[in-house]
Amino acid sequence: MSVAKRFLAMFMALAACLAAAVCMAPKAAAGQRFTIAYTGGIGVYPRSGPSMSSQRVGAALPEGSSVEVACELEGELVDNNTTPATKIWERLSDGTHIPNVYINSGADGWTPGVPRCDVEGKTQQKLKIGKYNRFEAARVAFRDAFDPHLLLDADCTRYLSGIMWDHGGLPQTDEWTNSSSDKSKWGSRYLLPGYTKAAINANEFTQYMKRSGIAEVQELAWSEKPANAWPGDIIAYDWDNGADGVIDHLAMITGGTKDGPFVSQHSPGQRDRYWSWSIEQNGWIQEKMPGARVYLIRIIV
Repeated sequence: MSVAKRFLAMFMALAACLAAAVCMAPKAAAGQRFTIAYTGGIGVYPRSGPSMSSQRVGAALPEGSSVEVACELEGELVDNNTTPATKIWERLSDGTHIPNVYINSGADGWTPGVPRCDVEGKTQQKLKIGKYNRFEAARVAFRDAFDPHLLLDADCTRYLSGIMWDHGGLPQTDEWTNSSSDKSKWGSRYLLPGYTKAAINANEFTQYMKRSGIAEVQELAWSEKPANAWPGDIIAYDWDNGADGVIDHLAMITGGTKDGPFVSQHSPGQRDRYWSWSIEQNGWIQEKMPGARVYLIRIIV
């Protein structure tokens, strides 16, 4: 099987487990519930964004089923051949999107009582940062895991930062960039001038993600199957010096099954290792590195 087909198969498997509520997307604030309608009995697929060309996420929602809507936003014009066409889309509480024409909201146009995604509270703050294209970031992280790099045995963070900027669509900032003119912020004065500490240091990256509001950071138990981890999220490892509170390594979630996520990384290059398994040591990380701790960096923008 080709790499492209294998990668697609992994995402389809992950989407299935998401639909079964084994793996859940980050939860938004509780919203109103509405019924799926006007689909001609075939249902409607949730999408990763407000357009019919966006990635399908999970199985089709059957007509008559109930969904929780967090907010509404403008997207691609959609016509169901029954009600007037509209550009209004619903963002569901799991972060996916469906066209407004496929819900029975009892209203023509924007639904009373449902907030606008681009003008209300915390959602507005997130959109100012920029929406993360997590599936594209994960695809590239998998594809380029074995590409040569400058930092040899310490490239995990630079690798993921570049992918999140160039393919995930997250903007560079003064603290997280590859082109800073402030040398006091540089992570290295010689190998990668211009790259800030947060762009090439795993611990600084983790702290920046949390401090900036781009991500939520939560510690995981080695025995659990992270239920809220999606492709494009990051697994962070504190395993040097018996877990000293400093993040030593990062890997991006690029696939998975109902048993948990797989990650891809640099330093060393690896594709789709089980998140708590060490390929190098051929064993469970918690057993091979006593005291090691692990965290999920869950991107929420």
